[in-house]
Amino acid sequence: MLSRLDVSAQAFLNSLYKRVGAQYGQHFFDYLCVDEHGGKYMVDVTSVRGIGKASAKLSARERQIAEQAKKEGFKILVPTVRFLENWQVMVELVEE
Repeated sequence: MLSRLDVSAQAFLNSLYKRVGAQYGQHFFDYLCVDEHGGKYMVDVTSVRGIGKASAKLSARERQIAEQAKKEGFKILVPTVRFLENWQVMVELVEE
C-alpha cells in the first residue's frame, strides 16, 4: 500500500508516525488507505451511543494533522458507529 504513495506523502507519514506519534504515544488516525486509483485516505473511526447525539468530531490535534494531510492530497474520513437500542448499530461516514 505505501509503495503506491508519492515521495511527498511518504515523507509526511514518516514524520507524522515516527516523530510526532512517538512524542504523543499514540496514532492519530486508525487507518491509512490507498485505493486502486491512487486516492489517499486517513480514517478515524469513532463511536457514540444513541441517535440524537452529534457525530463524533476530530480532536484539535487531529484537525491540525488533517489540514496538513489534505495539502498532501489525503481525504479525511470519519466513520461513526452509533450504538442504538436492542443491539442495533448504525454507521455514518463523513468526509472532513
